[in-house]
Amino acid sequence: MMFLSLGIGAAIAITMISVVSYFTKPHATTTTSTTTTVATSPLVGKKVGVRELPALASLPTVPAGTKTRVPVAGTPTIVVFFASWCGPCHEEMPRIASWYKTKPDGVSLILIASNDTAAAANSFLSEHHAALPAVLDSDGAVADTTYGFGTLPETVFIDATGKVRQVVFGAVSKAQLTNGAAALL
Repeated sequence: MMFLSLGIGAAIAITMISVVSYFTKPHATTTTSTTTTVATSPLVGKKVGVRELPALASLPTVPAGTKTRVPVAGTPTIVVFFASWCGPCHEEMPRIASWYKTKPDGVSLILIASNDTAAAANSFLSEHHAALPAVLDSDGAVADTTYGFGTLPETVFIDATGKVRQVVFGAVSKAQLTNGAAALL
């Protein structure tokens, strides 16, 4: 009986090592340690529905709680999903805030705090000096149901008709924002 228990324990340990190894090694789509572009996302080419979410306090011109439409109707929109507890989100937010200052006219950017609280998301944006349009998806339902993913961060490039053109899984780079915005115009 003891040998049987040891054999089962060893099999479980080997399986766990294999699973952890698979999920922690880089795969073919990895472009950096924290940025992954998935060109074949099932979302690409599909229209996403418009959702109304409460605004965060990141912009003084928009009162917190004001319902905001995502994506912006008739306007190419870049939607960035983030959370205050997300490590790569802390890495990417300064890049997004810097890029926003020089973003092309005619493209909107909206941040969605997913699976977070308004207080934590507002603190996160303030910490990163990110005075950007941001809304709250406190339970992650929009990320899960409308966009079909649950990991963060993600950046979705949506054209003026509401059709998804590109999805970036992981921390987005300035080059990806610039190129993605140009492709929407």
